[in-house]
Amino acid sequence: MNPSRWSLSRRVRGALGTVLAVSAGAGAPVPAMAEGLSLERAWQEALERNVEYRLAAAQVARAQARSGEARSAQLPSLMLDTSYTRTTQPALVFGQLLSRADLLPEHLDPARLNDPAADTDFAGALALRAPLWNGGRSRRAIDAADLGAQAARASLEWARQVLRYRVAEAYARAMETEAAIRVAQQAVAAAEAHEKMARDLVETGLAVRSDLSRASARLAEARAAVAQAEAAAQIARGQLNILVGRRAEERIPLSTSLPELERGLSAGTHPQERPDLRAAAATAEAARLAWAAAQRARWPALEFQGRYESHGGNLFRSDAADWTARLALSWVLADSGATAARAAEARAAYEASALGETGARQRAELDRVAAEARVAAARTAQAQAEAAVAASEEALAVVRDRYREGLATITELVDAEVALDRARQASLAARVAHIRELYASRLAQGGL
Repeated sequence: MNPSRWSLSRRVRGALGTVLAVSAGAGAPVPAMAEGLSLERAWQEALERNVEYRLAAAQVARAQARSGEARSAQLPSLMLDTSYTRTTQPALVFGQLLSRADLLPEHLDPARLNDPAADTDFAGALALRAPLWNGGRSRRAIDAADLGAQAARASLEWARQVLRYRVAEAYARAMETEAAIRVAQQAVAAAEAHEKMARDLVETGLAVRSDLSRASARLAEARAAVAQAEAAAQIARGQLNILVGRRAEERIPLSTSLPELERGLSAGTHPQERPDLRAAAATAEAARLAWAAAQRARWPALEFQGRYESHGGNLFRSDAADWTARLALSWVLADSGATAARAAEARAAYEASALGETGARQRAELDRVAAEARVAAARTAQAQAEAAVAASEEALAVVRDRYREGLATITELVDAEVALDRARQASLAARVAHIRELYASRLAQGGL
């Protein structure tokens, strides 16, 4: 045998062996990280740190405070009033002396009445007010405030589910981009082996230089794809980090695999009425009650008022204390249309809320139907992508056999390898898209 041909055969076999090893490794599973950021942990961190979710939680606290405020308006109130007065005003001096039971006959002298000496008085009072009846306005205000708190809690639950979906979507996207880096790096290794093989063939005169140029161009494309994949992964991780409340540039390995990401759907609640629909219904009912309360603003209000007052610096000084108890009825007879305008505003707010609820239910139904259609389409796309990978692997195996027999060019081998790389990238993207649509479908049902 010609020594140069034997040397060539060894080099070609070695290079081809490298190509086959790299190609085989491209489809091998990557071991999961023992430690890192799992999907469950990402969900928990997002609920603790995400700014938008914390704002929704603050709205719940605000609505509950309003409910307590509305309830307290129907309960009795007790106030303590105190005052210190020093005066020479005749009527005030006379009243202070009389209130303290310090009025003497000489104080009735007209000269002293008209020009009294300065008098000092310490006064204290306990005032009690208790609403008795106002046409049901307070009851409706309480119910409306309670419904407002209920709507806020439902909105918080919806915000929780939306956040879980956004985190799962960002997590899957980050996993996809990191897997894309590995596929791109494996493509670089295969392209380097192809280039080495082409160079050996050119040096021995068994291939033209255009084959080497083609292999070098493929290697440059593969290296550029790695840089693009790394940039996409950095952006995807930054988006995930922001969602969970971390610094955008922070790097921590993802510990949940794609199969585990799919199984994460079982962590959601059983599909039920969506929380945003419950919030819309509660908001509409609260607006209806607010309108009913505004319509009763012209009704009279009955209130009990009691007052215990003492002068002289001692609140419990019996000889200088007095008390008052009365029932007060107030009734607005005319207010230049202000009450009617408030009722009209409340009615418009109720009608807007009712329309908002109807629109929300229509959008929810559309979301559900569209999500089901997207899941079916994504499932089909994933199956087709997996079939394309199998076909590309089979085609590459055929080209390899033909190349061994001298019936195929290195360009055909490179093209087959490129086709397999693209098929694997497309299969990975289709699988992640299917997972994302499954989460979106669960969200559309209100069970995430």
